[in-house]
Amino acid sequence: MRALNDILGAQGGRFRLSPAQNERYEEATRAAACEASVRFGVDADDLVALLKYFAERWSEWNRDGRPLVADAYKEFLGQCVTLARRTGGIGFGELRDRVGQVGGWFKPALDVIWPDWTADEKERTVLALRSAVDRNAAIGQADLVAFVDFLSSGGLEAFFWRLRSFEEHAFRGNAFAIEAMKSDVQGMAVVVEHAAAALGATEEQLFEKFKQLWCDAEVARLLRRSDVGPLARQKRLAADWPALRARIDALRLEPGGGAAADLVMAHRIRGGVHAILPEDDQFELEALFVGLMRAALATFVEVRRRTPN
Repeated sequence: MRALNDILGAQGGRFRLSPAQNERYEEATRAAACEASVRFGVDADDLVALLKYFAERWSEWNRDGRPLVADAYKEFLGQCVTLARRTGGIGFGELRDRVGQVGGWFKPALDVIWPDWTADEKERTVLALRSAVDRNAAIGQADLVAFVDFLSSGGLEAFFWRLRSFEEHAFRGNAFAIEAMKSDVQGMAVVVEHAAAALGATEEQLFEKFKQLWCDAEVARLLRRSDVGPLARQKRLAADWPALRARIDALRLEPGGGAAADLVMAHRIRGGVHAILPEDDQFELEALFVGLMRAALATFVEVRRRTPN
């Protein structure tokens, strides 16, 4: 704070530091850290030892289900990491290795406490997708990894957020979990549409986007069949939701019908986001959510396999 006051003077409100001001601030911060280290006789080794101690306490309280106490230790850890890096000129990677593993973990302590969010969410999504398509031998591990890379590099991280949110509501929900799961299902349908656009579809409606992207003969034939389009589009059919679901599921018995049914349902849900989803059974909501994930994945794989690298 003193460094900022010296740099900015009487300037108030919100502000953005210039590159030169930012360098002055960084240098002042490093100097303050070194001054504190000398004053209290603490060097980088001492701070590493303190980090190990804090990490062990965090592990104990976190394991005991006491998140508030664990978070307090995490706050001290964060400040200590900053002080150690500025005092000793240590990069985060080196500091992580020096702290090492504590509390019986198989990963460095700092990686457990501050995980790589994107890497963790991609791993979780691959596992969820693997389960969703386990019977589909045409989609392999390489396809799953490429798909989550496509999501994370294309600004489609909402896919990860919706999956995490849905799982939280499904497995640790409260009295409002069903309504929250409905919202997650409808939100994922929007993400599926964004993914289709990112794959190159230019049509306005999701169903038409699918017809653009799918060249597989069996799936394309079903999407263009006169009795299939209305299942996706006609609003009145949703008035008898069980009957509509049965008609869509009946497509799965036909060649290419598994993918086509997922695509039809994806458009049906996307087109109905302005109304309450007429489904209150948790297991059926889970099936709908999994179907949406499959629709996005299968469409990605379809486009990827016919697109030259």
